[in-house]
Amino acid sequence: MAEKETKPLDAEIIKNAETIQTALAKLEIPAGATTAELKLDAKPFYEFVAPFGITEESEAARRDAFSKFYAAAGYATGLVGNNAFVANKDLKQVDTTISVGGRDHVEFGYRRSAMVPNGNEQVERFGVLTGKVVISGTSSKAANIVAVKTALSTAARERFGK
Repeated sequence: MAEKETKPLDAEIIKNAETIQTALAKLEIPAGATTAELKLDAKPFYEFVAPFGITEESEAARRDAFSKFYAAAGYATGLVGNNAFVANKDLKQVDTTISVGGRDHVEFGYRRSAMVPNGNEQVERFGVLTGKVVISGTSSKAANIVAVKTALSTAARERFGK
């Protein structure tokens, strides 16, 4: 089977990666560390999105609106699930997918009950909601992410002499 050709890295990704890399490189990794967690503020993000008319203020408003929508969608899933569980005693879970535009969406799973840890024991909890946000282009198989992983693997082999 022929190997699928990997999309080349987009010039805009490379340019923005350089800005983020410069900021990350200023953070200290302790000598002898086996793992490092580097946290960066949102400045590089706002520099990236500014040409698209997105400001810190507009992004804060969008984030607030989305947070409230996400909570409302989860709550609605649970309310519908409770009604469905009463109507159908065999039903164990209700799953919802709600579009937020394009291929982006939120997903919820609402279980009638689940065993959860409570100290040293497991207890049954009723009405268990789980959720996630799916943003197109951010999965590990998205073309841009595959291109990034391929480029990093090649660079690592070259840097480490492998």
